[in-house]
Amino acid sequence: MDINAASIDNGANVQIWDCINGNAQMFAFEYVKTENGVPYWTIRNNYSGKVLDVDGTAAGANVQQYTYHGGDNQLWTLKMAGDGYFYICSKLGNCTSLDSSSLVLDLWGYSTDNGTNITISGYHGSDNQQWYLWDNTINLSAEWTSTNYKVDYNADGGTLLDENGNETTDTVRTYEYDRIYNFLKAKRAYTVSYETNGGTAAINSSNTDAPGTFNGWNEQLDSNTTHGEVKGWDGWSVGTWNWAAYYNGNPDLLRATNNTYDTMWAILHYREHGIDEGRTFNGASYWLPALSFKNLTANGGTVNVKADYTNGTVTLPNAEKASVEIDGKNVSYTFDGWYLDPALTNRVGGAGDTYTPAGNTTLYAKYTTQSENLIFNQKIRVRYENADGTWTSYTTIFDKDFRTGDTVDYDFGSLDTDKWVRPAAVKYTVSGQYQIEGYTTSVDIYRQTYNVTVTYDNADAFSAKSGEGTYRWGETVTVSATLAQKTAQYTYQWAGFETDSRLSFKDGTSKTSNPVTFVMPEENVTLKACSASQTNEYTVTVEHYYMDTAGNYADKPSVAEALTPYYGETLVHKNLAREIKGLSFNENKTIQENGNCTQTEVKGNTTVRLYYDRTVCTVTYDYRTNGGTSADKETVKTYYGADADLSVAAYKNGWEHAGWNTESDSETGLTRYTVTGNVTLYAVYRKDITVTFVDFAQTYKREGSMYNNDTYALIDAPQCSTYGGWENVSDVTAVGFNSRADITAEGAEKMEVKSGEEHLKIPDSITYYTVCRADVTLTYELNGGTENDTTKPVTKTVYCNAATPQEVKGFKLQLGESVKESVDLDGYTHSYAFAIWAQNSPESETRFPCNADYVLKKNTVMYAVWDETVTPITYYIEFDGNAGTAARNVPERMEVQYGEEVVLPEQKPERTGFTFMGWNTRTDGQGTEYQPQDTVKNLTTVNHATVKLYAQWKQRRIILVKAASTVYNDTIIKRIPGDEEWYDSVGHLTIDELKNYPDELCEQVWHIDKQGNITRVK
Repeated sequence: MDINAASIDNGANVQIWDCINGNAQMFAFEYVKTENGVPYWTIRNNYSGKVLDVDGTAAGANVQQYTYHGGDNQLWTLKMAGDGYFYICSKLGNCTSLDSSSLVLDLWGYSTDNGTNITISGYHGSDNQQWYLWDNTINLSAEWTSTNYKVDYNADGGTLLDENGNETTDTVRTYEYDRIYNFLKAKRAYTVSYETNGGTAAINSSNTDAPGTFNGWNEQLDSNTTHGEVKGWDGWSVGTWNWAAYYNGNPDLLRATNNTYDTMWAILHYREHGIDEGRTFNGASYWLPALSFKNLTANGGTVNVKADYTNGTVTLPNAEKASVEIDGKNVSYTFDGWYLDPALTNRVGGAGDTYTPAGNTTLYAKYTTQSENLIFNQKIRVRYENADGTWTSYTTIFDKDFRTGDTVDYDFGSLDTDKWVRPAAVKYTVSGQYQIEGYTTSVDIYRQTYNVTVTYDNADAFSAKSGEGTYRWGETVTVSATLAQKTAQYTYQWAGFETDSRLSFKDGTSKTSNPVTFVMPEENVTLKACSASQTNEYTVTVEHYYMDTAGNYADKPSVAEALTPYYGETLVHKNLAREIKGLSFNENKTIQENGNCTQTEVKGNTTVRLYYDRTVCTVTYDYRTNGGTSADKETVKTYYGADADLSVAAYKNGWEHAGWNTESDSETGLTRYTVTGNVTLYAVYRKDITVTFVDFAQTYKREGSMYNNDTYALIDAPQCSTYGGWENVSDVTAVGFNSRADITAEGAEKMEVKSGEEHLKIPDSITYYTVCRADVTLTYELNGGTENDTTKPVTKTVYCNAATPQEVKGFKLQLGESVKESVDLDGYTHSYAFAIWAQNSPESETRFPCNADYVLKKNTVMYAVWDETVTPITYYIEFDGNAGTAARNVPERMEVQYGEEVVLPEQKPERTGFTFMGWNTRTDGQGTEYQPQDTVKNLTTVNHATVKLYAQWKQRRIILVKAASTVYNDTIIKRIPGDEEWYDSVGHLTIDELKNYPDELCEQVWHIDKQGNITRVK
């Protein structure tokens, strides 16, 4: 079975493929539950962690892998098919037994090709529905692994100790195969407790603690089974001590030879018989005296072992029980021994004996008894009732010893019966309940009681009384009498008690007190309550009704007063009236409201109503004094004491009406004014202004107010700050405040308000802006141009304000002009014409012409940009005969442009006696040589320079003819050897240029006389 392409995705197809031992072909059976006797597992893929899942519910549904969710389409059980094969049955079908309603894993189409699909299909028993489970490819539970196994330690009522000897509750330990381990140890101590049955025993740990000796572990297996290797006192052992797991009483299930454990065989058997994961071990115990072990079971089994101990012993203690008195006899006890049962039938030993408990045990003490008769002391004690009903402490009045059967008889005959009530005699026989040493009879003695009676001297004067009754002598008695309600004419008053008894009064009272408190004497007491009477006073309420400020009378009086005349007096109403400022007594209204009566006779409590009219006053509203233009009202009639109507509106252009005040120069309106006479109210006007100072740091609001005839409000200006974000300027300072938001406006840079200026007189709301100044410099980068007065640096002042800090009021100026001289360079003449000024960078797109108007707002550099013209230079080639006047026929000077190729003249110079050899740039011939008709180019890079070419000569043999003549400067005749011809004007040498050769140097000497005759002299 294989997951297609080793996918980890939900829905990946399940197929068959050749076994490659990959994780995608490994599956674990994980137990989920048992239902109706059928165990179910999920089949989880080892690679993806997902489980086999049926994509549908009917036969033919595809099998895929999917994340576990616990549905029936993910649950499977195994059914035996024979020869180690299984049917893998889906919970979607019948799993109780196999029939056509069962849905099992099915190989589609009976194909065995790689990739053949796996589905569920109705059971039919063919080979394509039978599957084999290979060892190490299945895990039926978390405990069924192939790398380790477990040992379950049962301490058998004791405590398991871990590898370090500490107590532990971790009883199931996991061990790896092929490793040697030591068995854990255990300890067990039984405790013996003692029930002394009313006695005592000196008990310590030697009597209670019975620690057992741990002998080893007892396997819960049959002795015929085998197990892995264990090491005891005689070394490692195999053979009969080897065992395979013995499950459910079926030792023949597993093949236990050679320490092997056939997992598949066990699985097959378990699944066939439906044995669940709760495996149990049955069979007789087998003793395992082992110290070390390894490989106790195979394939993740669990070995159950149980601790074995030799129980410890205790020493039984002695017990004692004190003698007691029972039914007039003294009973003593002798310790007999300790018993296992409360019925004291199973004796285990006596004091000092050794006892071995088989568990936590309680032992019970047993005693033998002896008894004899006793003499008992009998007492009678009494207590007396106190006057307040409490009791005194008991006092013993009878104390005597009696034997069982004697009679006690006491009759209280000496008691004073005037004070005390005599109790019944005490008489009984000492037996039963009286057989207690020091038995006491308690008797209460009560006080005698007497009566208290209350009478009246005048029955009309009293309505009730209290305190009559029966009291113990000495008891505190309180008596009172309640006076009757007064009549229309009389009121009764208390006059005290009268009595014939001599009383001892308490709590500061006396016979005149009401209530009165006294101590009850040893006799009956009669008290007579006495009274006195007087004519009654009555309350006459005089209510004064003041007319309110609206001209009405209130339902309730404005003022009320109480008069207390005697019964029968007459009160005249107008004589009761008050004089009140602003009010006058209204007699007619008063007569009308008092039943048309002018007076009242006092017969009881009554009310008299008096009425007062209110004075009318004039309120004048003056709106003009403080510059107002009008008011809603000018005069109003108002009752005295009324609140003036302060809501009347007054008007002043551009001002707020702030109220009314009796003072014309007041700056606040009255919140309330009570009219107490004619009054003039002056309108108060207020004009609030807000002065806003917009600074670079923040905006300040300054509030101010003007009142009445004020023309300004006083405002304090804040401190200015400088603009910290102003770039490319220097020396930034705050100028002050200016009210123009547009810094470019006329005068916007000027200080109207100083920084921090106090007590500014501001007539109206206004906004000021902080103004800053800064120095800016215009410099020129001439780029080779010539500096002049117009291109010198210029420093000016510019301004900005806090309204728009980025807006700058610059300085308008005219840009300079410059000239750049031409330059001859490398054969060319570079000529320059001014093009533009480029702002702050030669590459800037912001450009200006020469002498342009420019507004300077920040430090600026103007770069001169020149238009360059490049032309070749002109130079001259001049030919020098290099022999002064002796050279003839020298070519004329040539004018040449740089870069132009020219041909030197074919013309050759001449010189008598010399042959022309060519031209050279140096007279001595050490320069560059040229020949006539040579092509030359770029002989110099200097404009208008003259390049001289010097003729180079080679001297030749010539005939010198010296002519002597009286005529100076005659032409010299030169004759070439071999040429008999005569020539004149050849060489252009004049006499003054010719050396005066001596005659001996001349081959011929001719003389020319004045007549022109030529004669050869030599």
